[in-house]
Amino acid sequence: MDRLEPVVNVMVIHGNGLTALALYLTILSGYLVVAYIAGTDLERVQVYFINTIFVFFAGILALYSSVLFYAGLRFGPGEGAPDRYFYALFIIIACEMIAILGAIKFMYDIRARKQAGKTSGNDT
Repeated sequence: MDRLEPVVNVMVIHGNGLTALALYLTILSGYLVVAYIAGTDLERVQVYFINTIFVFFAGILALYSSVLFYAGLRFGPGEGAPDRYFYALFIIIACEMIAILGAIKFMYDIRARKQAGKTSGNDT
């Protein structure tokens, strides 16, 4: 059991990391759906509130998943994973943060379309 225990620990840590990543993707998808469906109808305060909650929770889950993947690579059996595998973690966290910023930009574009519709004189 001594040889198998570190492998099982790494599998559990990576499983938790994948769970955090799945929750992150769920929050991101939910935010994009809300932005698309209701983004034009939200008041400014509501948009700030939703954006704050989204950035907070999505950011925490993005960092949490990266920390778990890092722990699984670092504390694996033997010496852990080779250093080149750790560069993938930087790519993952960068993609997650870019997705968060892209979602905020998407909400802004939806809201800007609403403002352009009001000022273009289409209220006849």
